[in-house]
Amino acid sequence: MSSQTTTSPVFKLGKIVFTVENCSKNLQDQLAQMLPRASFDDPQEPIVLVNESGDDLTAMRPLINSIFKLHHSCFWADAACLISPSGKKVMLTGKSSAGKSTTSIALALGHKWKVLSEDITLVDSGTGEILSFATPFSLKQGTLDLLEDGADVVPETIIQHEWVPIGVSVRDEIYKVPFDIAVHLEITDQERSDFSWSPLSPTEYVRRVLPVSNLLRITDGTEVFLDYVKEGGCFSCVNGSVSERITKLRELVA
Repeated sequence: MSSQTTTSPVFKLGKIVFTVENCSKNLQDQLAQMLPRASFDDPQEPIVLVNESGDDLTAMRPLINSIFKLHHSCFWADAACLISPSGKKVMLTGKSSAGKSTTSIALALGHKWKVLSEDITLVDSGTGEILSFATPFSLKQGTLDLLEDGADVVPETIIQHEWVPIGVSVRDEIYKVPFDIAVHLEITDQERSDFSWSPLSPTEYVRRVLPVSNLLRITDGTEVFLDYVKEGGCFSCVNGSVSERITKLRELVA
């Protein structure tokens, strides 16, 4: 391994302030490109995480999982959370490969939406704050083609052929529940044909979120989460191109 850095940057994901040690200068620079920095308003002593994955970004997923597990007493869902240019809080839930990250990248890079989180959305159960968990986008196979063909968007920075920094910090603002729009995404075929978009009752939306969340593990979790979404609009999105999805979302927040 190459020489080690003498000073480690201090990062913040959600409520956790941390540093990453045992990194080469190259890896430390890459982490600094992709992870949001802590600010002077974050006085807590940073947690020190030790990189054990060598001099490449195989460290990223274990690092993110370590930070995620430190968020006790939080609601979480497999979801992206975005802020539209008009200030609407939009949550996109769904299983892995449902299109959360692809849709989020298209909106962020092509239409200037802010991203609070791209894969896991955390809500502080005590304060109702939607935590900024701004991990970098992880590009799956075919994502670049979907973005270029469906939304005319190509990320400027791709690190080690996979990671795209979210870039825009939104931690200078605090966003709280309820969500203005909640959409459950599904893909039922590889061609993404038979696009459908339909309203859901808040109760039905929460039912669909149960398998991709910790709501059943928290006392009164489903009832509390219902309060987070019942004041806004809840929808189901099945299949559809990137262009079709972002067109509907932009119509809703206009």
